[in-house]
Amino acid sequence: MLFLFLICHDDTLDAPESMGPDSLAWVQEVERRGARLAGGRAEPPGRATIVRVRDGERIVRPGPRTSEPEYVAGFDVLEFDTEEEAIEAAAVHPMAVHGTIEVRPIRPDDDPVQSGSG
Repeated sequence: MLFLFLICHDDTLDAPESMGPDSLAWVQEVERRGARLAGGRAEPPGRATIVRVRDGERIVRPGPRTSEPEYVAGFDVLEFDTEEEAIEAAAVHPMAVHGTIEVRPIRPDDDPVQSGSG
């Protein structure tokens, strides 16, 4: 199963601004296990651009999308046999202590798209 990890930084907590040795060790471990397919760090929210199309009109404005202190600072796409394995991997990610790791299963291409939370 594929999973998207959204690595969220919280400006209200004492969290490192850059990927420290603990995060690098986590990345190396999941890569060693063959679980990490892609990943990277995002630029800060101030570098975001918001794009919408409403009634056929393209609307582009500077970001960020929200003014909340927590924001997506990076992502990983990982493959595990079970959701429990994904949760275990997220729980030992160093940013789980300094922020939030949001774990989302990625739907297979042949899974019908559903609206809402489904």
